[in-house]
Amino acid sequence: MKTALAMILRLQLDWLCGEKTVQQTPPFLGSWEGRNSTILCSYSRSATDSLLWYRQDLGESLEFLFALLSNGAVKRDRRLTASLDQKARLSALHFSPALLRTPAQPLCHLLLCPG
Repeated sequence: MKTALAMILRLQLDWLCGEKTVQQTPPFLGSWEGRNSTILCSYSRSATDSLLWYRQDLGESLEFLFALLSNGAVKRDRRLTASLDQKARLSALHFSPALLRTPAQPLCHLLLCPG
């Protein structure tokens, strides 16, 4: 039986200094069962930004996935892959739906304060 699941994906800011604009694409995932998916996190800020990916099951605590701290960083774990392109101000999380316990939502956390 194929179940359609709308996963509301939201961007949460861990902390920030100054103005920022963050956009997630797609804003939610619909029927993803049996398909690989990609979530994009784009932002308008300097190239010194770092980015953290988490996942969260409804009613549960955040589960840390990856920290992307430098331009060109790529992290892999099981069937998850996250990358960071600071020049394009874009991070991508590629995942297999088999890894997401229903219902879960990947979360993109930006670290925007300069060091």
